[in-house]
Amino acid sequence: MKKSIIIFFIIFIFTNIIQCKFPDNKTRSDIDEIYKAKYLEFDTNEELNSQYLKHSKNYAFPNTIRINNRGVLFISVPRHLFSEEIDKYIPGTINILSNNKLKPWPNQEENDFDKGHIHSIVGFEIDLDGNLYLLNHKKNKERELLVYYPNGKIKDVYNLNQVTLHKDHESLLTNIVLDLTYNFAYITDTGKIFEEDFNNNKIKNDTKSSLLVLNLKNKLTIRFLRKEKSSMPDLSLPQRNKNLSIKDIGLYGIALSCDKRFIYYSPVKSDKLYKINTLFLQDERTLRNKDINILNKKSSSFEMMSSARGLFYYTSIEENSVLVNFYERILTFSNVRSVRHGNYFEDNVPVSLAFNGTTGYLFYLVNKHNIFINDNIEKELDVNQDNFFIYKIKVNDRSYLYPCNIYSYIPNSTWIAIIIISLLMSYGVFKLIVCVTKLSPKKKEMEPNEEELAYINDEEN
Repeated sequence: MKKSIIIFFIIFIFTNIIQCKFPDNKTRSDIDEIYKAKYLEFDTNEELNSQYLKHSKNYAFPNTIRINNRGVLFISVPRHLFSEEIDKYIPGTINILSNNKLKPWPNQEENDFDKGHIHSIVGFEIDLDGNLYLLNHKKNKERELLVYYPNGKIKDVYNLNQVTLHKDHESLLTNIVLDLTYNFAYITDTGKIFEEDFNNNKIKNDTKSSLLVLNLKNKLTIRFLRKEKSSMPDLSLPQRNKNLSIKDIGLYGIALSCDKRFIYYSPVKSDKLYKINTLFLQDERTLRNKDINILNKKSSSFEMMSSARGLFYYTSIEENSVLVNFYERILTFSNVRSVRHGNYFEDNVPVSLAFNGTTGYLFYLVNKHNIFINDNIEKELDVNQDNFFIYKIKVNDRSYLYPCNIYSYIPNSTWIAIIIISLLMSYGVFKLIVCVTKLSPKKKEMEPNEEELAYINDEEN
């Protein structure tokens, strides 16, 4: 009896913990707006700023955000996108946010279009030590991964030309995730925006969209998923929002599980999420169809991110929100929950996500969606209205770069409540079992009478 009660007590506490690790599935009200702008303003010298305001004010837009271990917010501003040059007068392609202005990082010289090392950044990542990993598109159309120390000094350079098709302007490196346990980086090469008839054209069907796997130790890069259906946009995807069309963009979003076992990826125009064991990507073997698992998303999305609590966040284009999925979880009433529904302009949607260290905050960048769908780049922003936003929201979670810990953000007060409720419920169940046991009929043991005892003694003698 006591053993059963103890087992029940353990199971009950475990069930409550499982339930408590999920974020709230309701629209949150504790959202802070930390950045809002009609156009990007840069903190730079007067001459460069004058050139920028004259030539590039309506061209520059924020693309990716990340936060380092000291809580500094970094923003990438591409100087080209989908083979189209935006403008060389953009002062900084990688910046920190300071006083509502973008300050080129580590300095203006490194970001110089003609003389600097950093030419155009779309996607990047920051490790737990504060080192920056920048996917650099050089002005001669070469591709490389630049690694910088937190102090702005170059730590390492990885040449990616061997797999990005040397001098091929259709290569576009959009996202990177890091597995520093086994020294691998996984990079999405989105390639070109597809034409509607590419399925009927063998030349156009030779898509450049693919997944790059970089061994950070020996600097060997392998290309996967080229010509694979999972890296292509879904041209048959129905248009759920009549006011919002989605350009035929291929592989873009990528996420790495916190245990570093699985890679998740998806084209922009797709409601499918694909999952691969990272062991299959760390050598030169050929991927088989059975190696790729197909999961579902609720909508098309740009960026996605796994967390230390084993959850999966992604930006939703059709729903103008940030969603979180619960894959391979039990005791959930809904596999998809909304972290936040937006109340923005119709063509503004979240496009990038970032966790702020151990604070439990999720930051997300809201951008002009029409930048991505109208002739590749929308070049005339309406600077009379707010076009760019960054929000933060408490989700009690953190980046996949941290070790997996699904209970790391349960407050002490919640733990106390769980224990007290569990004890009360267990005591109640125990009392119920005791009552039921007392009410159950028992067989009465009959003692032998004197004649039976005499007979038994005679038999024994």
